[in-house]
Amino acid sequence: MATSVIQEAEDARPGTSAPDIAIISVSIDLGAGRRGVDMGPSAIRIAGLTPMLTVLGYDVREVGTVTAAGPETTEPGETHTRFLPEITDVCRRAYALVSRSIAEGTIPLVLGGDYSLSIGTVSAVANHFAKDDEGIGVIWVDAHTDMNLPETTPSGNIHGMALAILTGQGGPEELQAMAGFSPAVWCAPRQRVRARRARRGRRRTGRRPRLGSPGVHHDRDRRARDG
Repeated sequence: MATSVIQEAEDARPGTSAPDIAIISVSIDLGAGRRGVDMGPSAIRIAGLTPMLTVLGYDVREVGTVTAAGPETTEPGETHTRFLPEITDVCRRAYALVSRSIAEGTIPLVLGGDYSLSIGTVSAVANHFAKDDEGIGVIWVDAHTDMNLPETTPSGNIHGMALAILTGQGGPEELQAMAGFSPAVWCAPRQRVRARRARRGRRRTGRRPRLGSPGVHHDRDRRARDG
C-alpha cells in the first residue's frame, strides 16, 4: 500500500523546489488514557512518510526525538492533572525543537499521538509569529473538543485539555504560559466544523470562547434529538 501511495505522490510532485521539512518525533502517552499512542511516530514512518515527502520534492531533515517515561515507572501525581511535570518537560523540549526548525527556515512536521504535545508545538509557532506582531490559526481535527479543564475533566488526562490551555481557558499555568504569553491562540477566529457529542463539562467550557458548530451535527446527535 505504501508503494502505491508513493507512486501517487511522485505523479503529483511539484515542479518548483520545495522548502525543507524538519521531522520531529515526540513519543509520549502520559497525557492520554490509553497506552500505545507513543508508538505513533514509528507507525507513521513505517507507512513510508520520508520516501513520500522525498518524491514530492522536499528535502527531509531529522531534527530530533523527544521521549517520555512510561506510566508504569512514573508517579501520576495530582488526580486532575495527571503526569503534569513530565508532560510539561516534554512540551518544553518539543517547543525548543520546533522553534529551532522555524528559525532555520524549515517547516516543522511533528509526529506523535498524544495531543498534549501540541501545547508545546503550537506555542512555539505562536511565539515565532508574535515577534512580528502576527497571530496564528489552528485547524484542530479531532473527535473531541479537547476543551476540558482540571475542574471539569472526568479523567485527569491532559490531552483532553490541550485546546483549552492553548486558548487561555484555564489549566496549569506552566502550560498556559509556554508561548511566553496567554492565550497562544485567540478564540475569535476558531470554529468547530464537526464534533462528536461533547461531555457536559466540555460543553460548559466550549461555550465561553464562541466555539460553535455552524450548521453541522453528528448523525447520532440528530437521532437522539429527533427520537
